[in-house]
Amino acid sequence: MWILVVEDEISMGGLLRQGLEEQNHTVTLARDGLEGIHEAETCDFAAIVLDVMMPGMDGVEVARRLRAAGRAKQNRLSHAACDMIKPRLIERCCWGDQP
Repeated sequence: MWILVVEDEISMGGLLRQGLEEQNHTVTLARDGLEGIHEAETCDFAAIVLDVMMPGMDGVEVARRLRAAGRAKQNRLSHAACDMIKPRLIERCCWGDQP
């Protein structure tokens, strides 16, 4: 499976890449939200893992933009550090779910 990981912290991105590659996945690593959007728009990833708390454009905004552009589906997006914000907020922001 080809997976896009959007993570601004170099060490965490490396750990995610290593773990996923050990499970026989191919990983593309983007260092910020804009790079993540560019990668997602130019390649057809099976899954996208987003860091919620990135400077500039956070993972929730990346997910919103990808959903609006039709480049992401609910089952393809996952958020790292979800414990930092309310899960219901993520559902509404990213999946278009109504409160």
